[in-house]
Amino acid sequence: MIDGFKRDTTSLNDYERDVLLPLMIDILSTREGKENAITNRNLCEVLNGQGLSIGSARVRKIISHIRLNDLISCLIATSVGYYVSTDPGELRKYIASLRGREGAIAAVRMALEEQARLKEEKPLEDYPTA
Repeated sequence: MIDGFKRDTTSLNDYERDVLLPLMIDILSTREGKENAITNRNLCEVLNGQGLSIGSARVRKIISHIRLNDLISCLIATSVGYYVSTDPGELRKYIASLRGREGAIAAVRMALEEQARLKEEKPLEDYPTA
C-alpha cells in the first residue's frame, strides 16, 4: 500500500477479485491487437453499465493484478487503450517505455529527497511564512 493512496493500492477486495476481475479478464483477453484496444473509460462504462461499481483507479489496480499474476500475457496499454500484444517489437517498445517512466520517477524522487535534505539543514526561522 502507498501512503495517501490506500484505497487504490491495497490488495483486491472480495468484490474486485470475485466479481470484477473475472469480467475484466473476459473483456481484455479478447482484445488482441491495437485495433481492438479498450480504454480505461470504456472499461468503466461497460462494467458500470452492467450495474457494477468501478472507477478508473481500481481498473488500473485490477489491470496491475492481472499483469503481475500473468492472468493475461502481454497485456499492454498505449494511448489507444489496453490490449494484448502479439508483436515482439511492440512489446520491446512498451518495456522500454516502462523503463523510461521508472527512470523519470526515480529522478523526481531523488530531486525531492535532496530538496528535503536541504530543507532539514535550514533553520526553521529561514522558511517563509504562509
